[in-house]
Amino acid sequence: MRAQETWLWTALVTPFTPDAGKVDYAALGSLLKRQNAAGNGILILGSTGESLSLNEDEKKEIVRFTMAQKLSVPVMIGLPNINAAQTMGWIDFCRGQGADAYLAATPAYTKPGAEGQVGWFTHIFDAVDAPVMLYNVPSRTGASLSPAVLRALQSHRNFWAVKESSGGLEAYVDYAAAAPNVALYCGDDNLLAPAASLGACGLVSVASNMWPEACAAYVAGCRDATYRGQDWWIASKALFTTASPVPLKALMHRRGLLPSSAVRSPLSVSDLASFDLLDAADKRITEWHASFTRAERAA
Repeated sequence: MRAQETWLWTALVTPFTPDAGKVDYAALGSLLKRQNAAGNGILILGSTGESLSLNEDEKKEIVRFTMAQKLSVPVMIGLPNINAAQTMGWIDFCRGQGADAYLAATPAYTKPGAEGQVGWFTHIFDAVDAPVMLYNVPSRTGASLSPAVLRALQSHRNFWAVKESSGGLEAYVDYAAAAPNVALYCGDDNLLAPAASLGACGLVSVASNMWPEACAAYVAGCRDATYRGQDWWIASKALFTTASPVPLKALMHRRGLLPSSAVRSPLSVSDLASFDLLDAADKRITEWHASFTRAERAA
């Protein structure tokens, strides 16, 4: 399976021991196998994976461990986005590890303009050994990915896709006009249906950690315009009642998919006030997927 033909990527959580002191590699192995069985591409060391809370040795070991699983689905690795020397050093480590793709967000905190972004991403594109998905998430980075950047970079051999996570829909139109040959992925689970109508080919998902098979069905339904309803909108919103991945990890732990719901400071499980919305979301998606499966078999 090629990265460029993978329509659902799971932004994988990083499981920790109960005190959040160490990565739980047994749990990580189980999560990787679960996504592999569902046929979903896997993104490691993204924001859902709490990459900023991991030290360099932990990140390197997660990469080595993931690649040692010999998965049949593609693996994408998140790149750091603050310090140029750190980013290049990380790419030096990643080269030859077997990554199928990389995720590169707009630089955080510094708020570079279009020319600064073009220079930053060109440096990354020139250094990597696999295609790159750019990541527009201004709520986290403080800077938006300009359509002018896509226009300037669209012919680079390593520029493959954009993950759009601004929370709106206008960017899909602007990006498609600026770089029509660059693949667009939705980064907001609840917005995939309208995003697909505007040119998004797939999803980079938080929700698929919890519901890998159901989310794959949802993506297929959005891609062929057969999905109808509010189920995924409501369920996806429940996973963001406080900072991600706090609600997701709590629900996965509640359902026995994670040994611990631990997150690393400054995140806190105490910020989750109630399980009511999460329990309702799980019930809703489970029932939706069962109904979808019955209809598919009947057809």
